[in-house]
Amino acid sequence: MKLFRHTRLTITAVAVTAIAISTSIGVTGTGADAAITDSGLASRFSADLYGDVTTIGNREPACGHDCAEASSARLRIPEGATVAHARLSWASGLGEACRTDAPTASTRLRVGDAEAATVPGRVTGGDTAEADVTKRLSGLAGGTAVTVEGVRAGDCAAGWSLTVAYELPRGRADGVVKRHVAIYGGALTASESALRLDGFRRFGTAAPRLSATGYGDTRLSVNGTAIAPAGSHITDTPLPEGVIAAGDTSADIGISGAEPLLQQVALSVPVPDVSINATATPQRIGPGDTVVHTITVTNNGDAPVEDASFRVDLSRALDDATRPFDVTASTGESVFKGRSLKWTGTLPAEATATLTYSVTVKNPRPGDGKLESTVIGGTDTNCSAKKPASECFVKLSFPPRPKVDVNDSGTGIFLPVTGAPVGGLFALATVALLGGAALWLASRRPGRAR
Repeated sequence: MKLFRHTRLTITAVAVTAIAISTSIGVTGTGADAAITDSGLASRFSADLYGDVTTIGNREPACGHDCAEASSARLRIPEGATVAHARLSWASGLGEACRTDAPTASTRLRVGDAEAATVPGRVTGGDTAEADVTKRLSGLAGGTAVTVEGVRAGDCAAGWSLTVAYELPRGRADGVVKRHVAIYGGALTASESALRLDGFRRFGTAAPRLSATGYGDTRLSVNGTAIAPAGSHITDTPLPEGVIAAGDTSADIGISGAEPLLQQVALSVPVPDVSINATATPQRIGPGDTVVHTITVTNNGDAPVEDASFRVDLSRALDDATRPFDVTASTGESVFKGRSLKWTGTLPAEATATLTYSVTVKNPRPGDGKLESTVIGGTDTNCSAKKPASECFVKLSFPPRPKVDVNDSGTGIFLPVTGAPVGGLFALATVALLGGAALWLASRRPGRAR
């Protein structure tokens, strides 16, 4: 298994976080937004985070034209978690004799003890709509009570679901694993179809998780293994071992049934978690100084990372410094080629490797006075080429060597920093020197008696 990162996920402190959602679902009008993609589902959220995803919801049976049934559910997320993304989905007109118009494009959402507020939605099909409610839930944390109420079914069956991706502070001491979380929304009604989810590399011992919302006789499978039987409205479960194997980079979600309706699906997969940190000493440097660079690479997971690697780009340092010397790696191998120093090796679970090397600042300095290096790791590290963290950079500098240029008129020599003419400065220095000499001579004369 190549490159980087992971951890074990065992969430122990489960708290109840709360939302009060008041939804009034009808069949009035049609929305401007219809089917989103050829498959009927499109990406709504995709990110690597230290946390997971979960879905809650209810399905309401037909209860008459004017009835309004209360509906409640409890959202359980770990203590200290924050909401990274929240999506509210609802459906109506699910009975055979119901109208086929799209549902209302808005609903009512109440969070905690706050008053219910209107949430504009996006109609995604003849019976379904959804809304991004991340901002409404952004202040939630573990321990807040959650209540869902006020779903109106009327003459037709109806339902709703709330899917939440949450984050926790990083660190295995907290039982947190890095996962790739992908949430898809819309309305998929084609039987015997499949949705391929990718953008991850399965890693470690934590179980992947499937979270979905379906109606009717929707049946779900993952890579050919049946997960949700017909009639399942909310699916929110860890996947059996081997359904997504270590090293897999995609998964196929299968949808079947006579008249399926899949409104939302989310997949959470543990991924490698490798962190890199680069430092240099001393921080204050000048021509002739030797600078020692240290790079640590840590596997934060519970499985080995094979063929781990990173390279140090020295292209912005070698104009002012020598090529690396005293290169030492605690494990693995390193090689300098061109203007880069590359390290490769195997990182056991929870292990750290260290690479050190030195450079000497040239004297005299021929470059721009900057010693800058960048560590570039794999996509599963904090030093990926697309989004490197601050720990991946070393930036040192020292004052540039003064230059002199003849001014435009050719009448004198000017310093580039101050712009002052050298001749004028020389004159001032001469006057100051003569004045000082006169004062010194005067002080040497014998004093007169008082």
